[in-house]
Amino acid sequence: MTTGMDHIDRYREFASYLYESKKEYFFSQTLTSEEETHIIDIATSVMLHRDSIRPGGGFVQAICNNDLKGAFDRADSTIVKSIRFMVNTYWNAHIRDFDPRFESVPLD
Repeated sequence: MTTGMDHIDRYREFASYLYESKKEYFFSQTLTSEEETHIIDIATSVMLHRDSIRPGGGFVQAICNNDLKGAFDRADSTIVKSIRFMVNTYWNAHIRDFDPRFESVPLD
C-alpha cells in the first residue's frame, strides 16, 4: 500500500528528473544547489496542487490559475528565474507518463 508520503516522494523524484533533464533549456544562468533544491520543491508543489493532492502556496496557486502578475508578485528571487519552467511543469509534466526504470536506460 502506498502512503501519502510515498506519493509525494514520487512527485518530488519526477520534479527532480524534469529539472535535471530540462535545466539547460530553461536556465541560462548557473544556480546554486540551494536554488536548485528550491526550484524542485516548488515544481513538486505545482504538480501536487494541479493534481488536487496538496494545496500550494500563493505562487503555486498563481501559476496554476494562469495568473502571471500574481506569480511574479509572489515569486522570490530564485523562483523568478524559473517561471518558464514552472509553467511548463504545470501544463506538460504528468507523473503518469514517468517511469524512472526506463528513463535511465542509455541509448547506444
